[in-house]
Amino acid sequence: MLLLSLLISTSNYVGAERCQSCHPQAFQTWQQSAHARAFEGLQTDQKKQTRCTVCHTLTPDDLSQPLAGVQCESCHGAGRYYSPHYVMKDKELARAVGLVVPNEQTCKRCHDGSAPNIEPFDYAKAWARIAHGKQ
Repeated sequence: MLLLSLLISTSNYVGAERCQSCHPQAFQTWQQSAHARAFEGLQTDQKKQTRCTVCHTLTPDDLSQPLAGVQCESCHGAGRYYSPHYVMKDKELARAVGLVVPNEQTCKRCHDGSAPNIEPFDYAKAWARIAHGKQ
């Protein structure tokens, strides 16, 4: 339980800018996506509502620019412990200290029936728009 609380603490997020140093193509794909602008898309009153910021920011506890929007760690988990280069080189170690390999269920934490979407969430179509890294 302690490990889980350490991995989700706000201070454990490093932000997409840090991910960019090793993953420039994934960063560029993200930067051009709606995920990167998710917080900006909220109306002023929505930016104050946790039910909105929980999905439109990296963490609803810190709405500062470095953590605004749906970032790498929104899907891959807080990066403090897996972001060092030597850890990322060891995939098993990276996963052991918090790196999440996202899947459809990861997306559905936010893209669910309660989200105000015009059309139902289609994982295959959504992934095609944001695909990055090894497929």
